[in-house]
Amino acid sequence: MFFVSAVCVVLLTTFFVRSGVDAMGSGSVFTSSGNVHALFAQEKNLGIVLDEFVNEQQRQLNELKQLITTVKEVQVPPSDLEMDPGDGFAVLSRLNTLSEKVNEVLNGSSIQSLQNVLQHVTIPNQDDINGAAKAMLRLQRVYKSGPQQLMPNASATEVYGVGREAYLQGDFGSAIVWFKYALKKLNDEEEKKTELIVDVLDHLSFLQYKMNNLKIAIKYSERLLELDPAHQRVRQNLEFYRTTLERAKEVERWTPKDMINHEGENVLQHSEEDMELFRRLCRGEKLYTPTMPLMCRYMTYGHAHLTYQPIKVEYLHEGRQRLQVFRGFATPNECEHLKKEGGARLQRAVAWTDGAFRPVEFRISTAAWLYPDHDDVISSIHRRIEDATQVDIKNAEALQISNYGMGGFYEPHFDHAKRGTNKNGERLSTFMIYLNNVKEGGYTVFPRLGAAVQPGHGDAVFWYNLFPNGDGDAQTLHAACPVLKGAKWVANKWIHEQGNVCRAPFPHEQVNEQGGEPQENK
Repeated sequence: MFFVSAVCVVLLTTFFVRSGVDAMGSGSVFTSSGNVHALFAQEKNLGIVLDEFVNEQQRQLNELKQLITTVKEVQVPPSDLEMDPGDGFAVLSRLNTLSEKVNEVLNGSSIQSLQNVLQHVTIPNQDDINGAAKAMLRLQRVYKSGPQQLMPNASATEVYGVGREAYLQGDFGSAIVWFKYALKKLNDEEEKKTELIVDVLDHLSFLQYKMNNLKIAIKYSERLLELDPAHQRVRQNLEFYRTTLERAKEVERWTPKDMINHEGENVLQHSEEDMELFRRLCRGEKLYTPTMPLMCRYMTYGHAHLTYQPIKVEYLHEGRQRLQVFRGFATPNECEHLKKEGGARLQRAVAWTDGAFRPVEFRISTAAWLYPDHDDVISSIHRRIEDATQVDIKNAEALQISNYGMGGFYEPHFDHAKRGTNKNGERLSTFMIYLNNVKEGGYTVFPRLGAAVQPGHGDAVFWYNLFPNGDGDAQTLHAACPVLKGAKWVANKWIHEQGNVCRAPFPHEQVNEQGGEPQENK
């Protein structure tokens, strides 16, 4: 019976491991909220089938156990000379039945059903787990949220995993926060996991030493040695901590540190000033105050077909970029259509880096491309973008549908590149449609303008990336803030210079090259 159960476990384990490699590509599941949400239904269905599998296996194994008991009680004839015909018939029958039962366990309908379900289950791999841990740290650092708010129902082991990721990133301040929360959960559990507690205390003592908190490092080390007196490395560390603390008292130079390392969301190595503005805008702080009231208006641009359906425009900035939001640009049905069509084609989002397009740490999302001739809905939106922006989009890129994943974001970046990199000219302007409301987070922010755009269902935002002479505008540095709660779907259209030589910016708009600078909200 043990052999049969072990074989079943091996078969299932092999399938799970293989599924984790084949499905979606390494570490791609966490990059899409849609893909993560789909796991819940898959998990529920798998649980139902596994329950049926276990019950069926238990029934079959009980029958097999009864046969084994019968076999054990059989008296073996000393030789064939003393074997009765009935004994021979009985052994033939028993072995035939035993073989059938074993085959039923190994190849029964329950296993086939389970394998059929597993064929359609996406199994996250370790890259997904690591990516999710990085997402938790990103949310903690950007929004100043604690693990209690981000993962209130997580197990101590799961919390430990996030702390370990922070430790590996060199973010010791964040690692301490997560390890302390893991320790609290471990202390609250009825069944004490001594080995994991020792591991957490080991990390905490060393981290407190690295943060110059020697007294606390000594405290954690002493507690660890109470649980594991034979831990020689920690015993040696404890002696070092005590000696160092005594020497520090003599010269009064040992000052505790208290810092959070933000390098995890600054892969592109922007200035700390830009990154701090990025984080503050993501948290909803108001940094820009216009020198004059901003406008909102209905626009027809002199076109008859817009008379009864004018473009609703709201200006968010008085500078040359003239951040414009087109309220209700796409209908709810159009938004759902874009999500459906794009969602069926999502792939891990990439960026041009080191001479090729590849997945990157500074952009956590998935993307798909829909061309104007994809269907009537996409074609209609394509024409409407031209109406709203009054620029030629004949040479624009296809509509990119993006779905952000766990803590999904895009670091501060520019949409334009160096001159001469595209035959249609650089990206003159950007048009972005928000396909859903985001519960929390997910703003589009412009650190150097001090401006932020909150996603609104069906709204679109538009800005110029270039100066009229074609040079890139450094003020258009922008970012997608991490999604704190809910999901974020957007549709991007990048409009190129070709065909728009005389249309940047709008001829009827006043140009203010300086724009406005971020200011404190008094």
